Amino acid sequence: MFLLFLIFWLGNGLLNLNMQKDEVEKELKAYEERSAEAEKSNENISKFLKYFENQSFLEREARLKYNYKKPDEEVAFVYEDINSQTASQSFQDMLNSMPNWKKWWYWTAGVVQW
Repeated sequence: MFLLFLIFWLGNGLLNLNMQKDEVEKELKAYEERSAEAEKSNENISKFLKYFENQSFLEREARLKYNYKKPDEEVAFVYEDINSQTASQSFQDMLNSMPNWKKWWYWTAGVVQW
């Protein structure tokens, strides 16, 4: 009886030890992931700081964010035409407006494939 109690007590202790080991491994993995993220962020920051040393990068950023232009430059504004229309109808649009007999004719002639 004492031997069974001792085996149960040791098994329970090993089980608890194994569960604690799993928790420690999970925490270690989480810390390693945080460390990798911090290293990646550090690399991105160092690259960004290198960009600030480049004069062309600074000029481009000033142009984009603050509408900067050099004194001897002229600026041209180009706007997209919102009211543009197509020159002709597409074949699919023509088919939608055709009568059925004409659609069948095109289908039998092999022009249209459904």
